[in-house]
Amino acid sequence: MGNVYWIPPKTEAEKLEDARQSAMRRINSAYEAELASIRSEYPESEQMTWDKQEREARALLADSGTATPLLDAMATGRGMDKTELATRIIAKADAWMQASGLATGKRQALEDQVKAAETVEAVEAVSWE
Repeated sequence: MGNVYWIPPKTEAEKLEDARQSAMRRINSAYEAELASIRSEYPESEQMTWDKQEREARALLADSGTATPLLDAMATGRGMDKTELATRIIAKADAWMQASGLATGKRQALEDQVKAAETVEAVEAVSWE
């Protein structure tokens, strides 16, 4: 017969730490899901251009002589005035930053609550909703 090992029960501190880790997994998952719901409207390949779109759009509006090869191609493909396109890109970029910032702030506030909680029950009461 094999060896039998006695595993001592977890201490309250260990249970609390387990609960904190579980809560953070739930919170982080909810955070990712919230932001993914916005990103899901756009193909990943397009998302990969967002930073460049925004840089070119802001540069164009600051100086109409700025080279904007991506916006040029997008405006041509869309049949839209490049300045109008730049304005729309900036509006969407600002909206994304607002949504992202709110979600990030909420995630960080919940993380603070999890860290401050002194009981497993208090940790488990922290929820994204």
